[in-house]
Amino acid sequence: MWKKGFGLIVVMVVLGAGVPMVRADNQLRNWEFDEPLAAENWWLWQAGDFERVEPVPDESMSGDMSLRIVIPDGAGGDLQLIQSYLELVQGETYYISFMARADEPRIITMMLLGRTTHNWAQFWFMGNIELTTEVQTFTYEYTHSGPTVGGTGNFNDDIDIYFNLGDSDVDLNVDRVWIDTSPPPEIEVPVAARKPEPAHMTTDVPVDAVLSWTAGEYAATHDVYLGTSFDDVNAASRANPMDVLVSQGQLATTYESPAPLEFGQTYYWRIDEVNAAPDATIYRGDIWNFTVEPFVYPITNIIATASGSDPGAGPENTINGSGLDASDQHSINATDMWLTTGGADGTWIQYEFDGIYKLNEMWVWNYNVQFELILGFGLKDVTIEYSTDGADWTALGDFELARGTARADYAPNTMIDLGGAAARYVRLTVASGHGMLGQFGLSEVRFYHAPASPRDPIPAAGTADVDLDVTLDWRGGREATSHTVYFSSDEEAVADGSALLDTVDASRYVLSGLDLGTTYYWKIDEVNETASPSTWEGPVWSFATKEYLTVDDFESYTDDLDAGEAIFQTWIDGWENETGSTVGYLDAPFAEQSTVNSGGQSMPLEYDNATAPFYSEAERDFGGQDWTAGGADTLVVHFRGSPAATVDQPGNDPGPLYVAVEDNAGHVAMVVHPDPDATVTTQWQAWTIPFSELGDVNFGSVKVMYIGVGDRDNPTPGGAGIIYIDDIQIGHPAS
Repeated sequence: MWKKGFGLIVVMVVLGAGVPMVRADNQLRNWEFDEPLAAENWWLWQAGDFERVEPVPDESMSGDMSLRIVIPDGAGGDLQLIQSYLELVQGETYYISFMARADEPRIITMMLLGRTTHNWAQFWFMGNIELTTEVQTFTYEYTHSGPTVGGTGNFNDDIDIYFNLGDSDVDLNVDRVWIDTSPPPEIEVPVAARKPEPAHMTTDVPVDAVLSWTAGEYAATHDVYLGTSFDDVNAASRANPMDVLVSQGQLATTYESPAPLEFGQTYYWRIDEVNAAPDATIYRGDIWNFTVEPFVYPITNIIATASGSDPGAGPENTINGSGLDASDQHSINATDMWLTTGGADGTWIQYEFDGIYKLNEMWVWNYNVQFELILGFGLKDVTIEYSTDGADWTALGDFELARGTARADYAPNTMIDLGGAAARYVRLTVASGHGMLGQFGLSEVRFYHAPASPRDPIPAAGTADVDLDVTLDWRGGREATSHTVYFSSDEEAVADGSALLDTVDASRYVLSGLDLGTTYYWKIDEVNETASPSTWEGPVWSFATKEYLTVDDFESYTDDLDAGEAIFQTWIDGWENETGSTVGYLDAPFAEQSTVNSGGQSMPLEYDNATAPFYSEAERDFGGQDWTAGGADTLVVHFRGSPAATVDQPGNDPGPLYVAVEDNAGHVAMVVHPDPDATVTTQWQAWTIPFSELGDVNFGSVKVMYIGVGDRDNPTPGGAGIIYIDDIQIGHPAS
């Protein structure tokens, strides 16, 4: 049963980025698709027939995400998006709404169905919705006149909301689905700063971090408040800066402190967005916080060995955290500790790290069984040595370790200053214990180091598709006064230090003009001439640049003829060049918005070679553009045809597909696609054309590009059809 005469309000608007107000009590979970689909929110019927259903970044609807539904070509049938466990109460009026758009016009059905029947002939509510390529909000009001149903929590005795996608394979996006007795909250234009970086409550933030944020919709300038007191940042204003208004009226949406941040310190910050004149309204921002990296870090990945150990009480127990609780208090369980039997002569325990570290401190939890105060197995007098290679040792000194407490809340009670020693190995040689029984043990040790080598590279090691202009960034060594940068496409030259690029004071370096499709290697040495050692060599990192740059992705064309932005006002067709071509459609939208290789548009190019000049081409004037940037040596054109015509079905006639390029000097070269049936292929193809195949054309000064169908040099009557062009690129394929 469904209510006749329900109201349908369709609001067709193209929405900017927005965030919802505090929501009312929506029955639906994950209603704005900010989380992945899961059994407790949305599920799919005929899930295997979908190609992809997942939340994707999308600020055109509500919030930051929408649900992208991709259906394979030719698929269809009973594809459904469902959420269960809803309730309809007799006499209540429900507001039902959602936002959606499709890649091309299509119909979907939304309904409320009782699971007790699971019969398409019986339902409580249904609406057939016509989607377009623009974002629309569909709103229904439904008064439930039937008995109260659902709300039982029983899967087979509840109400489902269904989106039935029918027989269409057109992809779509859905967002902000609502059903409840109150209307959905309005979407507010975001006027306050948002998306802070570092994100709220982030820890281990670099001391030289640059703060950034996404500006409010109307902001002209920004006031930055930053300090170590929440109360100060919360209370401060332009009238009362309280020493935390660190930048007023700045234009940029980034802020870099003129001095390094303090190690281990928690900072609070706020961005107030300031409107342009005449009102200059200030929109107060939220208070965010982050915590700066500590000065020292514990060393992990340690191998412990010893002169001997009792069964089940090996040296590994001293570095694996066994026996420690969240408060760093150690147990009294003997199986959580190291113990060895034998005299003090020749008793030792040794630690090997995964590299050379600048050692800061060693914390010691001594042996700590319940009767330790009687037994005295804990180490007392030890000699500590360190080494970089495990062969040559340097004595740090003789030390006395405090006795364990024999309590289950034992905290470390010996902290030894390691003095910044550079070491990969540390060895403790036992001189005596706290007792006379000839057994020796430890509970736990922890080594802290002050990072001396470079780390955390940006781009991260192995990153691909990096821009040709990139800033190298890394976390520098704690005491480095300069940073030596090595950079090359030759890995060996970087590794052996012959590819020296520069020495800089800051831990970042700006690069520009890199080559396409190239793997680069880089290394940083952290230097302090007054320290020993004076240089800490970093590892060799790498990244690969993008292979292609876009010449035309067809996304910028609009339907504004007066502004000259229509696709056929840039790509000239037969109406002007007197060939058999037609670019775009006669009615808006002029560009193709469904059959695309990427993005939201492609160029439809109709050809008709039945009459002179017997070929059809579109041309674009590039005005002498340089296509050799970044070492480009290849042209790529993405294209797709349409099915071949048959006796019973109209379609494309086969014909040679060609590309020609003309330089500023008037040199023209043409290349024909090797597949004579290219115009009837129904899948997107990437046609890769080395510049060398286009003769003597100067690609440093490209005047015109032509794309056509037919025999340009020896025209003969041919057929007709339509092809689609997208993503014209230049590049250098990675070897």
